[in-house]
Amino acid sequence: MEAIVPAGFEPFVKLTQSNFALLTEFWLTPAVMYAPMAGAQRAFGSAQDGAAGSSAAEAFSRLMRGVMENYSRFLVELTQSGITAWNRTPAVAEAAR
Repeated sequence: MEAIVPAGFEPFVKLTQSNFALLTEFWLTPAVMYAPMAGAQRAFGSAQDGAAGSSAAEAFSRLMRGVMENYSRFLVELTQSGITAWNRTPAVAEAAR
């Protein structure tokens, strides 16, 4: 059975999947999910909840840290796949002999 994704595209697929997982986790964080409702409550004169704002900031911080880690991992994998592809070319293989 052949691979669905060609070897050169694996880093892109992994990056997309990792970022999608991070975004899903971020949007499902209670502080982020309920932020629109909290904004509506504040607009109608309810008391502010400072803890919700700090937990939303923490969720955003985790999201940004995860995105940076994903892109760092992506660049390493992309470089490695490029080197592997380069070493498989006939001209490079011939020069190595």
